[in-house]
Amino acid sequence: MTNPTTPTTKMIGRHQIRYEPETGFICLRSRGIVDAQHVEQMLAVVEAYAGDEPAFVLADDREVAGLTKDARALLAKRVGRESYVATFGGSFAFRAIANVIVRGLQLLADGFHFSSEPDERTARAWLTERRREYLARTNKG
Repeated sequence: MTNPTTPTTKMIGRHQIRYEPETGFICLRSRGIVDAQHVEQMLAVVEAYAGDEPAFVLADDREVAGLTKDARALLAKRVGRESYVATFGGSFAFRAIANVIVRGLQLLADGFHFSSEPDERTARAWLTERRREYLARTNKG
């Protein structure tokens, strides 16, 4: 399923993952609690969309209520591929928890890049710049 040429949307419980061929972004919109089963399925879809390329993930956290302990543990175990994640819209409490998780992930994987932005526009801008840098560095752009 690497890089489909048309927008593709998948639902995992109440959570939505959509691939944007025009940007190369994998857009994630979580709603409610994210558990380990959701994370497992989300990571499989992200890996399928990204293929051999880094994952460029735009995460809309406006409706996320949190991650279970098992979901956090699974994320820590599964990080490893080069990835760029820009989030926006999470509550203060969720952003605080996410920052702790991210710091741990960054210790485990050199290729994990993260930015928490105030809105979708700035999150997209950050991710667009990271993708541009990647394409230039690899002569794919």
